[in-house]
Parts: sequence; structure tokens; C-alpha cells
Amino acid sequence: MAALNVTHKAPKNRNLGKVTFDDFRCYPLRTDEEMRIDSISGDKGYATSGLPVIYRYINPTSVCVDPFHVKDMGLALLTSALIGWNESGVETEFNVFALGLYHALNFLGRKSEYPANLKNLLNSLYQLHVKLWKDTVTVKFHVFYKHAQDHQEEYGHLYTTEDFEKQHKLFMTSINHQTTNCESFLVLRYTAGQKCKSMLNDFIPKLAETAKDAVLGSMKPDSIHGKPVDLMNKTSNYINIDELTPSHAKLLDNLNITGELNLLKRIHFSSQYGTFIAACEFYWKSRDTSISCFNFVDPSDNSSQFGIIQLILMHNQEIYMVVKQFKLEPMQKSLKGYNTMPANTLSKKIVDICANFPTTFGKVTSSFTSLISIRYFLCPAILIEFNGSVYVNC
Repeated sequence: MAALNVTHKAPKNRNLGKVTFDDFRCYPLRTDEEMRIDSISGDKGYATSGLPVIYRYINPTSVCVDPFHVKDMGLALLTSALIGWNESGVETEFNVFALGLYHALNFLGRKSEYPANLKNLLNSLYQLHVKLWKDTVTVKFHVFYKHAQDHQEEYGHLYTTEDFEKQHKLFMTSINHQTTNCESFLVLRYTAGQKCKSMLNDFIPKLAETAKDAVLGSMKPDSIHGKPVDLMNKTSNYINIDELTPSHAKLLDNLNITGELNLLKRIHFSSQYGTFIAACEFYWKSRDTSISCFNFVDPSDNSSQFGIIQLILMHNQEIYMVVKQFKLEPMQKSLKGYNTMPANTLSKKIVDICANFPTTFGKVTSSFTSLISIRYFLCPAILIEFNGSVYVNC
């Protein structure tokens, strides 16, 4: 039984009134251990008995995916990819569904450069979902499979009220929300503040230099971890030749670059996916993040590639990255069950559709050195060690 206490503060006295109700339909979410026990027995939502292989590496509560909460669900996306790629499920169709779901969620939130391929994937996943778990198909799933892409193409990317809800939660902890002037506080602290900031940004170019510095100083600067981004002009950002490791010095000699050359530790750049900082793995490290593994386009064939930055070179005002580029195992080769799938089946169709998308996840088999212009860099990527293999994801 679940009980909820609601407290109301009276406007003229401090007497408290309480309202309590019971709802027998409220159940607490299962713990990791409870989900493992239920999966072993094939009970409470599990179609087959036996502990899924993925539960040995990732907590079961991390695997639950709600397709309408796409933002900030990186772990869920990785879990879907790892389940499908490693064929961790007991049934091939389940592994294919996980792999297809990863691609659908990954590319639905981006600029849709492959609308026909994405629509084909969503329709096929819908059919497989109905085949596997017909009783779990809700209106939410129907909208996700049939209408989310159409909405994105007609009206732009899907947005949520999450940002406002976060601010609203902060207000509720700092403002007595039972008072009658709650609305005026919200307007003054949130709406009016945003409006003033927008007006100031428009007015700043018209100010005198002395006033401009004062106004800019009072506003929050663009920063990363609270530190202003000004990498190019810092002498500490440059690497001397004698600071190079023997392997990097030999690598630089083999490039046979003539003319003025500068070596950088970090660089600030923008791409179609945002603004990022890239750094040499050996010469700059952070406790909080790794910013040396990136996804980029191979200019020779326009394919999606991954690598770790070894050196950042500035030559004739152009920026180049010396990267340890990864060679990835093809998706169809990684999936052992792919070659045994009967022709013209729904599962085989979904795998083939996923293979037609740009590579955003793959199993690393080897590496080689390449020189890539920063103009071809797209976004950061991460390396994942799982079940004795290394995977890369962006």
C-alpha cells in the first residue's frame, strides 16, 4: 500500500491540514537483484527463463528504455548496442531488435540525412516489436515508430520541457511556493532575467568599450568547467619538440613537413554537431573527461571513422590531427547469427538497414596512423571495454 501526505500552509495561521489516500495500484520499482531473480525464473515480464548475459556486466535497472525520454540516455543507447552487437540475448530476434533500436534512437535525434532509411527501420522495428511482445505495444510506442520522424521532418527536432522543469524545481526549493506572490517571483527571476540577458546581448555592440567590458564582466562567460576558453593564445598550450616522446618525434619526422610548424596540446573547434575541445592524449589529461577520441570523416571516401589524437599540428594556419585511426569489424561479420538467418526475413532486413547508416558504433580490431584536417572532425567518441573486446561509440 502506498500513502501520500500532502501538506498545505494556511495563509493566516500556521495550522497544518493533512490529506492521506491509499492506492493499491502503486508498486515500487524493482531493484537490480529482484530483476535478476525474475529473469532467471522467467516471471513478471520476462518471456524466457535464464539470466541475460548483459546483466553480468550492467545493472538491470540501467537497461530499461522509454523511447520518449531520448535526451541524456547515453547508457541506454550503449546498452542496446552492446546487447545487439554481442548477441547477448537468448534469441536472435531480440538481439536484432536491440541493435535496430540503438540505430533508431541514435539517428532520430540528429539531422535526418537518411529519412527513407530511418523510416524503413522504424517500420520494420514496429513489426518486430509486435511479433515479439504484442501485449507491450502502447500508444507511446505507436507514436514513436509511426509519427516521431514525421514530426521532426516537418517541425524540426523534438524538444522537451526538461530545461524549464529543471529551473522550476530549483525555484520550488528556494521559494515558498505556497505564497500568493509565487508567480511574480517566477516572472522576475526567470522570464524577466532571460529577457534582460537577451536585450543586453543585442545592446552590447552599441556600448563604449569601457562600458562594454563592465557589462560583459557581469555576465556569465562561455566556459568549460568554469574556466574561460582561450586555448590558442596560451604559451602553455604549445609543445616543444624536445618534449615529444621518441615515438612521436619519429612519427613527426616521417611526415616530412616543411615550413613553420607548431605543436598544440588542445584546440577549440566547431562542427555541424556543436563546439568541442580536442586534446592530445599523451600531453593533456583531465580528471573529469577524455577529449582525445573523436569521430571524423575520411576525406578519401566520406566514410565515418574513429581515432585517438596523437598530435595536433598547426601548419600554414591550418590545423591537422595525427590520429591513431581504428579499423572496425563490419557489422555483418560481428553478428555470428547473421549468416544463419533465413533470406528475406524481418531480422535480416533490419540488420541490412542498420548497416546502411554511417558507423556510430563498432568493434575495434586494429589501428594505423593517419593525418586528418580538423575540418573533417565531427564530435567526441568514447571507448568501451566489454567482454574482452574494445568498442567505440559516438
